[in-house]
Amino acid sequence: MMVIDKFFNLTEEGYIFNEETLRWALKACSTTANIKSAIEIIKIMKLKNIEPNVQIYNSLIRVYAKACDIPELSEKYREMMLTDTWKILEEVISKNMIDTSIVNNVMLVYANALQ
Repeated sequence: MMVIDKFFNLTEEGYIFNEETLRWALKACSTTANIKSAIEIIKIMKLKNIEPNVQIYNSLIRVYAKACDIPELSEKYREMMLTDTWKILEEVISKNMIDTSIVNNVMLVYANALQ
């Protein structure tokens, strides 16, 4: 069983995780380019009314960067990730949460997607 599967099992059993746990779960998703699980984690955050912080935004952007680096990824998904990355960047700017790591990771998504 993968660690991300265990995370979802614990979530279903009622365990409540904080921002730090969610950030690490997203980091696990970025290691394996697991977009589906990353989207599910974001859904859990929304259900639990957990506001993303800079680390969570960065982790999500890294998931997209890793996925865009997969040569077999369809053009449709590449475009979706570019669009979502841009939306995340706009949200981060609107919340005055922009930092160098976010800008660097956004550039990585675009570099990987457009190679």
